[in-house]
Amino acid sequence: MVKDSYITKVNQPTEWVSSMVAAVRNGKIRICIDPSDLNKVIKREHYPMRTIEEVVSTIPGAKVFSVLDAKSGFLQIELDEASSFLTTFNTPIGRFRWLRLPFGLKFAPEIFQRIMDEMLEGISGAISVMDDILIAAPSVPEHDEILRKVIQRATSYNLSLNFDKCHVKQSSVPYVGHLITADGLKADPAKIEAVKSMPTPRDKDGVRRFLGFVTYLSKFLPNLSEVDAPLRQLLKTDVEFAWQPAQQQAFDTLKDMCTESPVLQFFDPSKSVEIFCDASSNGLGAVLLQDSHPIAFSSRSLTDTETRYAQIEKEMLSIVHACVKFHNYIFGNHVTVYNDHKPLEDIFRKPLLSTPMRIQRMRLRLQWYDLTVKYRRGKDMELPDTLSRAQLPVNKPEMEGLECVSMLHFVSVSEQKYSELQNCTREELSCLQRIIRQGWPDHRHDLPNELQPYWDSQSQLVVSDGVVYKGLHIVVPPSMQAHMLKLIHQSHLGIVKSKQRAREVLYWPGMSSVIEQMVKNCGKCADFQNKLPRQPLRPTETPSFPFEEVASDLFEFE
Repeated sequence: MVKDSYITKVNQPTEWVSSMVAAVRNGKIRICIDPSDLNKVIKREHYPMRTIEEVVSTIPGAKVFSVLDAKSGFLQIELDEASSFLTTFNTPIGRFRWLRLPFGLKFAPEIFQRIMDEMLEGISGAISVMDDILIAAPSVPEHDEILRKVIQRATSYNLSLNFDKCHVKQSSVPYVGHLITADGLKADPAKIEAVKSMPTPRDKDGVRRFLGFVTYLSKFLPNLSEVDAPLRQLLKTDVEFAWQPAQQQAFDTLKDMCTESPVLQFFDPSKSVEIFCDASSNGLGAVLLQDSHPIAFSSRSLTDTETRYAQIEKEMLSIVHACVKFHNYIFGNHVTVYNDHKPLEDIFRKPLLSTPMRIQRMRLRLQWYDLTVKYRRGKDMELPDTLSRAQLPVNKPEMEGLECVSMLHFVSVSEQKYSELQNCTREELSCLQRIIRQGWPDHRHDLPNELQPYWDSQSQLVVSDGVVYKGLHIVVPPSMQAHMLKLIHQSHLGIVKSKQRAREVLYWPGMSSVIEQMVKNCGKCADFQNKLPRQPLRPTETPSFPFEEVASDLFEFE
């Protein structure tokens, strides 16, 4: 490595010294360093790293492909002297420092990706992910022209290529763990074979590794179903590892599903974009389509908090999940979103502030995108429905720390009264709570008679901490309505002001008419109401000079 000018001997003192790590790869010894302490203090430029989804979104209509591999990619980047001394490392025969960019530095991939992007800038049809350069074109002549430009640019940058790892002028090429073909994106056969050849797990770590492979291929598994549930059950901390027939069946079925994965079409920015999304009691599912062909799939499980959301909130969350996962495809494009929860259509037509707080937060997340939300019957939503019921485990929710802020945060309520409100709601509005959480029927007449007055407000009703809200307003159970009326009218306000006061905090069907009748029947209000007749207004003539007329009220002069 000294002879090849990768490292050089260091004799003088240096501020940083890392440990050496020797790794064996393909029968060869690779020298690496462990710069853990250096990584803690070094500044990164945070250059964006490209994903396979970003790559395939740039090559619609491609039929001919090549992949060029940069030989020992990092080691082709020279370090300046100051940076080189930072990479000093210990060996049994003394200290050395790197003259080229070594593995182990946390910013190394970002620097290499930036340099590769600068090298390929302006060459349409060429894109790189780290040291793999993809060339894609609709025809052979176009491909050859792009390849010629890339070779010329690589020569000018003094970039060496590894001929043994290059794939030139192919109808399909392996790329970043996937197989890019003229038909679309497929799972890499090597990855599928790795899943097929995995032995039966003997412990939780083995289950975790297997599910990791399946998760890697999840974008190709629209019919994942619930077969992975027995395996995920084993990963819970309070469950002992016990391999039963249910786990074996799930294990075998997942292997078969991986071998039958579908082809995902390439994204075409010139075509219209559709998203079908759905939420079940425990998961979210979404599929991105163009011309009825799948572009990408996604699913995830709900967190414990999210499982307690009202159904309309879960359905809204499924839209947020879809937009976050498919951001690379839909940002800047008009997207039609289909969902089987009809109230969502009304939610997007309402002013933002008239919707519940949690839904407001979700709508704010969606303001990045140009969306049209439409209703589609549940029986026509089989694909996202299956995904939502076959969700993958979630590591981190898209909307972390989402809190439902209600009027109870700003109204002085004793613990006793709040507990009474929760108890009365549970006893008298349990049916309403269940429908809010599980979803509303398609027609008003399918509701019980006592709940039909809530039909027009269904898109605004949510349940939080055992209390039902209409937007920001507390839905008052019947047994507490008389007490609330007394509180509203205890200062004997008139009809208009009593209604205004109630509407700031409370709601129940027919509340306005009840308040109006209460004020009209109030004896004290009748005794003390203003009985003087209203005097007619008289026009006044415009004075011809200042102080021609003087008006005065009672005053005291000292």
